[in-house]
Amino acid sequence: NVSRYMADELADDWDRQCLCVVLKDFYNLQVAEIVKHKLSSSSFYYVLAKCTYEEYIEFI
Repeated sequence: NVSRYMADELADDWDRQCLCVVLKDFYNLQVAEIVKHKLSSSSFYYVLAKCTYEEYIEFI
């Protein structure tokens, strides 16, 4: 498990905890499986469905 390895490699406990939280929230199956998966409680931040480069740029 890459995320576990990355967390174990950090010497600082605070950095390790922060990385684990970020990975749990943003690196999971829901990001890939749920259309417009929310990245926060706001509906403004979500993962785009597969689209073209131009569509990504327009979204940004």
